[in-house]
Parts: sequence; structure tokens; C-alpha cells
Amino acid sequence: MDAIEKLYYSLGQLSYVIAKADGEIQKEEKVKLHDLVIEATQDHNLDFNYSEIIFWLLDKENQDSKTVYQSAMKNFHGLKHFYNDDLKMKFIDVLQQIADAYPPYSIEEMNCMDKIKMEFDNL
Repeated sequence: MDAIEKLYYSLGQLSYVIAKADGEIQKEEKVKLHDLVIEATQDHNLDFNYSEIIFWLLDKENQDSKTVYQSAMKNFHGLKHFYNDDLKMKFIDVLQQIADAYPPYSIEEMNCMDKIKMEFDNL
């Protein structure tokens, strides 16, 4: 897996963390991620597939969100020279869309998004 693929893998991990922040992953959150992947692949961004694949695997295994978050952030910190502010903003937008996919936007999701945004600001 190259660095860009690993970034999208890590985005899939954070997508899982956001979707699970309120305790349960909703169907609408899964559908939103899938729709975003379809849209990206139509624009020939095939790396986005890694995000959905890891999301589904983590969901199937019911992984611990805290551990998944730490792994994703370790990857982002280690690969910081492979992305720019535009890509970070794109990733934050994707995560926000997943959080918004199943109303209401919970306090847990809001706190998780704030934590991710703060961490991304420090990258």
C-alpha cells in the first residue's frame, strides 16, 4: 500500500469512528460513505475505495473506536508530507457529511469532529 492509499485507509478508519461516535452505526451513514466513494471513483479517485473497505471491515469486527482513532492519527502524522491543506479539508468534509447523514447530529459526533479538526490543524 502506498502513502496515498494509506491516507484513504486512515480516512476510512475516521469514518468508522465518526459513524460509531453516537454508539451505533446507522444505515444512512454507511450509505453516505458509499455514495461519496461512488462520486469520487467517477472522478477517477480509485484510492477512495480503501476508505469504504476498511470502514466495512471495522464495522464487521466491531472494533474499538478509541484504538481505531489512534491508529488513524498515527498514520496521518506519519504521512503528513504526502498531503496538503486541500486534502485535509476534503477529508474533514467527508467526515462531516457522514456525521450529518443520520439526524440528529449528536453531541458525541460533534465532540469527535471537533477533536479531529483540532488534530488536523496540528498536522
